[in-house]
Amino acid sequence: MSLLLTETIARRAVELVMPAIVWAMSTGLAKRTHLAIVILDPKPNLAEPIRLYEEKLGEEEDWDHPYTDIAWGKAEVCWRNQCNSGEVRDHRPFAYQAVDPSFQGGVYMDGLVVACSGVDGYVDEMFSMWIALACLALCRQKMATQVLPTDADTVGEALEATAAQES
Repeated sequence: MSLLLTETIARRAVELVMPAIVWAMSTGLAKRTHLAIVILDPKPNLAEPIRLYEEKLGEEEDWDHPYTDIAWGKAEVCWRNQCNSGEVRDHRPFAYQAVDPSFQGGVYMDGLVVACSGVDGYVDEMFSMWIALACLALCRQKMATQVLPTDADTVGEALEATAAQES
């Protein structure tokens, strides 16, 4: 598991952008108020991706499609191909596997994968990018406030020292 991008940071990132997502849904930019949000653990060189975080908006029984499954599928397409799911659809269609969704909406940002499903693919992609950027900012904040100010030799030691001080 990533030392800096934890489930808590992922949840905070989603909470940070949620007002903008809700606003987009209320204005009609997003065609419905159903959304699944998923984030993978950015651990490189694994045989299988690790699911870090999941959030759902709207009542699942009202959903027209299994948006959570579609979002995880988009995330796996991004993880496997190391690019956004829309790029796979438009530029690498040969990379699809039988179970892959063909929709855009997943983003790959230097190993960080976030995917949304439930609205138009281009809006899913926008929401995913917002969340990915929020994850990056919160990880940078954690680095700046908990790691760099310490005298520790490693990131892990610095986080342990910071956690010990907070207890």
